[in-house]
Amino acid sequence: MPDARTVVSRGIDENLTHVRIHSDQRSQKNSQLISNENVALLYYSLAQKLQVRLHGIAQVITQDNERKSFFDSSSLHSKLCYAFPIAPGSALQEQTKEAQFESITAANFDDYEAVAQTNFSVINVQILDADILWLSKSGHIRIMGERTNDTWNFEFVVA
Repeated sequence: MPDARTVVSRGIDENLTHVRIHSDQRSQKNSQLISNENVALLYYSLAQKLQVRLHGIAQVITQDNERKSFFDSSSLHSKLCYAFPIAPGSALQEQTKEAQFESITAANFDDYEAVAQTNFSVINVQILDADILWLSKSGHIRIMGERTNDTWNFEFVVA
């Protein structure tokens, strides 16, 4: 199974059946998901004291028009993440890729946009089940959910 990942959700449908994340085409995450579509996603909110683990089936989107639409709607800062000539997980000579490649900045992003767009990928995940834990001094609350077709069945379980 691919490694569990802490991710930033870039979109979730109103029925909580699908979530969208963005990634780098060159990442291990993408290669693992192309080889094995099973996925575990982790979300954590310190402020809300909330942990969410989702299991599902991932699909790495390869259609250029769909990827371009999501790329175009991303912030400049997000787009810039994909402009660097080094793949995620690669060793650096500096502490950050920004320090190592000082010439790549928001000010000259237009020079790197084509590269960034090529490296950008979209992963759609069909959510199968959820494990939600809310930490509270008055007692932790844990809910397990399983989806059959488009219907969720939840139950409270011991945290």
